[in-house]
Amino acid sequence: MLSLVMEVNDNGNSISTSPSDPIDQLYALFNRIKENQSIDKSSENDSVFDKILSEYATASAEPHIKRLSAQLICRLLPGLNISDSHQKAAFNALIDLVEDDDSQTRRQVISGLPRLCLSSSATSTTNTSSRSNKDSNRINEYATKVSDVLVQLMQTDDDKELSLVEQSLLSVLSSAAQASIRAIFSQLSHPDLPEAARRRCIRFLSDRILCIDRCQMTPEVEEVIVEQVTTALEDVTEAEFTCFIKVLASLQCMQTVSGRQRLVDTICAQAIDAIDPTDSAEFEPQDLACVGRVRGCARQALPFLSKSIISDKFVTYYLDKVLPQLSQVSELADGDRPRLELMQQLAELSSHVSPDFKATDQQLSCLLNQLDSELPHHEDGSSKSATEYNFSHIESLLFAVHRLTQARQDYFGTNAGAFDALQNRLKHCQSASRSYQQSLKPSTDSTNSSAISIALAITSNICRLIEYLLLPKLLSRPPGQSESSAAASLTPSWLLGGQQKSRRRIAAPNIRPSDSDELSLNSPTKRPGRDSSDAAGLTTSRKRRAVDLPVYRPPVGKFSSAVGPMPKHSSAARGGRSRYYNVYTGAGAAASATAGRRSSGSGNR
Repeated sequence: MLSLVMEVNDNGNSISTSPSDPIDQLYALFNRIKENQSIDKSSENDSVFDKILSEYATASAEPHIKRLSAQLICRLLPGLNISDSHQKAAFNALIDLVEDDDSQTRRQVISGLPRLCLSSSATSTTNTSSRSNKDSNRINEYATKVSDVLVQLMQTDDDKELSLVEQSLLSVLSSAAQASIRAIFSQLSHPDLPEAARRRCIRFLSDRILCIDRCQMTPEVEEVIVEQVTTALEDVTEAEFTCFIKVLASLQCMQTVSGRQRLVDTICAQAIDAIDPTDSAEFEPQDLACVGRVRGCARQALPFLSKSIISDKFVTYYLDKVLPQLSQVSELADGDRPRLELMQQLAELSSHVSPDFKATDQQLSCLLNQLDSELPHHEDGSSKSATEYNFSHIESLLFAVHRLTQARQDYFGTNAGAFDALQNRLKHCQSASRSYQQSLKPSTDSTNSSAISIALAITSNICRLIEYLLLPKLLSRPPGQSESSAAASLTPSWLLGGQQKSRRRIAAPNIRPSDSDELSLNSPTKRPGRDSSDAAGLTTSRKRRAVDLPVYRPPVGKFSSAVGPMPKHSSAARGGRSRYYNVYTGAGAAASATAGRRSSGSGNR
């Protein structure tokens, strides 16, 4: 029971509270506001609410009083019909309390802020459309303000408080998604936002975007997310870029083939400056940030590519901007090999170009010149040892050459004289690869089995790719004319085993089957069949069963007396139906005739 005496003057406008207990006074004020709402005296609530703000929701109050006043304000404000000045004063009071020195007070305010974004229809006495529009505007306004505050609070060092901030922000996103998303990205673009808050907010978006209520995640909301993320990608770090691509990849609108293509184009347009060959921006091989941006961009786009999702813009950029300056890209001291990764990315991207894509003569000449620079020159005609070849570089460039020349079968015919020396160097490279392959096969060291298997795969791919290019002669048969399907079945060595999973950061999400037959990068283009190892295992299993199981023998002696010929009029069908079976009555025709004669005989009698 409240130890509080309420005194109301004759006009009913002013109140006074007798007991001095602040807790009782706060509850009394809260009950008075609720009572005024129930009897249509909301005009008196301004003075009552002002008393809560001025006397209890202040920095000088006791911590437990501040916590209770914050709780009551968050409960009253959504459905309270007060002036705009009092609403602004109430929100400012909450902001002051969220900066309080007492951690319990801050947590109380943080947990109560999402209540401001709830609809007041449950407490409303009228339900008109104008009231609904007003309520929606109020929710969006508070969602914007609350989201701004919560994003800034992510700089806290208190783990429990940070978890509470994320839960509150997720609640606001589920109440007013569009307004909250715009407010979040507005804060992310603010230069004064602390780095810790920015990093945690981006991580929150990438991890919790799927937790938003599906009723709120409408196509309009997803379009707002795409718009805001596209704008934010203009100035991000590599880690932030990965998180934002994860956000886009999780949206429902990005699960179709057209959505995936839009995602790949977004990566190209925002993460790489010189995607258009006519652009003045240039690739800077000595700039580690520029090289890292290009590598990271391709690394994120590769998992989404397939037969239906093409990489024409990427390949054009690599051929025009990256490849001419690839030799200037330096290897890093920590073992990172950016030049090799760029070559491997070009090889993978080249396998996902559209059927209409045709590399220009200048682009193909640049690619072959890069391949020629990786092959040692044999001035005296002698063969070079395998140690002088960088087989990883050669394999990557050979894959790119083979896949890009399939659509340009006229290129080698019109440029025949320029490839005589290259043809001889490729033959020497093939010979060195076979020699190195033979030297690796006798090695049975289990500690280096993985490295040896990769080396064997590299040399095997090189030998087969050079064979497709040179046999028959390079000038008599353009590459890819008759052996394209065989070369297409080759798997690059860097995609064997677990290397593909460790390199790729984002797995290709499932795409709706109705949009395309090619759903993901890892989906098979043909029906999977048993390989030689499976067939060998199946054969071994059959042989084992043939040895283990006894041979069946029919019964003899007294057990064979029950075995005899089938009945004369029985059918081989299950159930013993005769060939005169009536499909309408389910009985044999002879049986039906006999029954008919019996019935007619009994009638005559």
